[in-house]
Amino acid sequence: MCLVFLCVTLLFLCSGCLRTKGPQFIMPAQDLRMEVPADSSPVLIFNGVNNLLYPATGDILVQVDGSVLPTLGRNEYAQVVLAPGTNELVLGHWDLVRFTDTYTFEVETPMVYVRVRSRPQSTEFEKLKVSLDYIEERYTPVRVPDDWGADG
Repeated sequence: MCLVFLCVTLLFLCSGCLRTKGPQFIMPAQDLRMEVPADSSPVLIFNGVNNLLYPATGDILVQVDGSVLPTLGRNEYAQVVLAPGTNELVLGHWDLVRFTDTYTFEVETPMVYVRVRSRPQSTEFEKLKVSLDYIEERYTPVRVPDDWGADG
């Protein structure tokens, strides 16, 4: 009984640890076919965690250039608009312990697709060449809270 109480207490305390620190990224409309300024590129980040290999892990925390995106649940995507160039990507997930990894990635035009997923000891990303149809068939837009961006 004490072990169950200890586990529940640790999960409760660590649930607050899952939040990535930083200002919230101002999220554009999650319309995959939206027009973007000529000097920018849409970047589609999607959670491609393998449901069979990682049934207990799902949510992935994403931070781009110091700004936090809404947490990506299983099979969710977030679309952001960035200027071409090098950007910092911080990813995290919780699976008994918290894993946080920092990467850099290049943004090019016209569109960048980034799959993020949890691994046994890390959270990784991979740039892919896929189509909008592929994304629309398999993924849903991230749930952006009503008060998102109100803190920054």
